[in-house]
Amino acid sequence: MKAADSAALTPAEAIPPKWMIWRFGWFWPVLVVALLSLNVAVCLITLAVATGDPSMAIEPDYHQQAVDWDQSASRQRASDALGWECEPQVGAPLNPRGERRLTLVLHDRAGEPITGGQVALSYFHHARAEERFQATLPALPDEAGHYGAVLPLARAGTWELRLTVAHGAETFVSRQLITVK
Repeated sequence: MKAADSAALTPAEAIPPKWMIWRFGWFWPVLVVALLSLNVAVCLITLAVATGDPSMAIEPDYHQQAVDWDQSASRQRASDALGWECEPQVGAPLNPRGERRLTLVLHDRAGEPITGGQVALSYFHHARAEERFQATLPALPDEAGHYGAVLPLARAGTWELRLTVAHGAETFVSRQLITVK
């Protein structure tokens, strides 16, 4: 286009060159596809992070626990009626792996030690609730009412202990929180 004839365009000058049509004609469709692809990538990354995080956990068999809630509440009421108490004690680390001695002191309503019980324990750290451990705590021969074992309690913080003590026809259930330093 000439400077003197800026007001008048010839038909050939009014049509943009083919390279401009191709270049600008594909811009918007390519932008839309790129943004949709970016959205899919972000969703996949979010899914990978959400499912790969060990601190995110779902209560195992939660549906069955909900179905059996009445039985569980009845068992807890019967356990509470026993009046038993459980006192957890955590020792210092015994080795570089962080294993510690966990001792549970069990006594009845009168303060008498409970001997001859079968203690089953399920425990986990609150920051890694998906990593659950199971243990059976034998009675310690030196002290009546003391049950214990060396367990992998390496991570500092709050641990949840879920214990079941079977003693004859009686069953004691308890959930305890302990802090490991």
